[in-house]
Amino acid sequence: MSIFEYSFMVRALLAGSLIAVVAPLLGIFVVARNTSLIADTLAHAALAGVGIGVILGISPTWGAVAVALLAALGIEYLMKNHRFSADAVLALFLSGGLALAVALVRVKGASINFENYLFGSLITVTANEVWILLITSLGMIGFILAYWWSFLSLSFSEELTSTRGLNTKMLKNLLAVL
Repeated sequence: MSIFEYSFMVRALLAGSLIAVVAPLLGIFVVARNTSLIADTLAHAALAGVGIGVILGISPTWGAVAVALLAALGIEYLMKNHRFSADAVLALFLSGGLALAVALVRVKGASINFENYLFGSLITVTANEVWILLITSLGMIGFILAYWWSFLSLSFSEELTSTRGLNTKMLKNLLAVL
């Protein structure tokens, strides 16, 4: 128990615990919708946001968040409006995001270690990041609980969900953003 004398270990435990609660709640719907590669896809697409952040001189983390949100909505748009398969769209965003990231970082000759952004490290989590993760996790849990049956219905049958009078486009976008 002496490891908990170190604040970085306590923060790592808190961050890991929050992720361990939220990830399976979302994972249920992700797997049921046949989009299990979406986490990997969004992680690679977010690297383009890191590149944008480096070029613009803003926080690479906020650039990554913005691009990941746009990518999630773009994935949903292409799957719905153009009837592309989930695998094809995810492959497009995964490889395209990674290629764009490498190109953007090379524009200014900046050198950045993408592995730090792609994988991260629990032991480097700051107290501020734990608070952000706590607030985000609570918000996500709230949305998941509020829309549980709607998300479940959407995951198994989009047609059934629409016949129940639910807005499938809004539900799909909300699930993608979460």
